[in-house]
Amino acid sequence: IVDPSTGRTNLQNEITYDLSRVPSRTRMRVYADATGQESFVNDQFMDGLGRTRQVRTPTKQAGQQMVSGAVEYDGKGRAKKQWVSYFEAASDVYVPHNPAALPKPTEYAYDALNRQIQTTNPDRSTVQVEYHGHEITYTDANFHRVVKNTDGHGQVLSVVESISGASKTTTYTF
Repeated sequence: IVDPSTGRTNLQNEITYDLSRVPSRTRMRVYADATGQESFVNDQFMDGLGRTRQVRTPTKQAGQQMVSGAVEYDGKGRAKKQWVSYFEAASDVYVPHNPAALPKPTEYAYDALNRQIQTTNPDRSTVQVEYHGHEITYTDANFHRVVKNTDGHGQVLSVVESISGASKTTTYTF
């Protein structure tokens, strides 16, 4: 942005792309003031399929960044494992995550139709999803069940929630 009275450039944010690296880097720099002296830098690293591999964001502690986006993909490109954000020494390049040094990840399983059928949380509790025609059954880590019945267009016709042996049904009409 150019100040018409002074002719000075008042840059508020800047985005640069580095496609020469693998993974590629998108850097977003947001300036905190008009002088351009202070800025906030966020680096996002993406693989050749456009998936975020890592995001590095500064923290209040000098020399440290919060790293998010640590995901391991299976051979079909589906998320297989996903880790929570963690702190690491600052870097302006992609640093592969070290699964052995991180807390346990959330893990995902899929059926032959690429539908997510199980989520295993870091504490090893699971959430299950079963598909039977127009009926989808969700079972959470506490064994509470929710059954959704849909029509041919995917609209929900009814939901049956079972908690501690009691069932409640909600019916929808269109």
